[in-house]
Amino acid sequence: MILITSFLVSNIVFAQETIQFKEIGIKDIVKESKEQKKFAFIYFTNPGCVPCKLMEKTVYTNPAVYSLFNNDFINIKADCRDEKPLALELQERYKVVAFPTLLFIDSLGQIIHKKVGFADEKKMIELIQQTKGSENLANWQRRFIVTGK
Repeated sequence: MILITSFLVSNIVFAQETIQFKEIGIKDIVKESKEQKKFAFIYFTNPGCVPCKLMEKTVYTNPAVYSLFNNDFINIKADCRDEKPLALELQERYKVVAFPTLLFIDSLGQIIHKKVGFADEKKMIELIQQTKGSENLANWQRRFIVTGK
């Protein structure tokens, strides 16, 4: 019993030591963004993307990075392989042709920031700060708090 409990606890802790991604479409992204009053982060990847694998092993597992993303964003992974409908919908909508592509979008589905290619921990935190910057935050708050849209 102790061994099973230890195994379950270690798996739960391990599972949280990275950015927690969802695989959802644009309608659900917009809905959740409005409901939670958060921006969305969309990570476009595919199985043959070497920089993507490196980011998943080194950047997304960095506590400074994943804690900010998990607390402050709705995180979506668009795994563009095997013609997954939700990923292809996002890939087509945002005209993604290279991997990795990192998008930060608002509750209307509009792009706030876009980064194509590898981003280390420092760049990821910089992107978060830019996204949550005073001008973007003021516009975002005005949309949600004042207009309620």
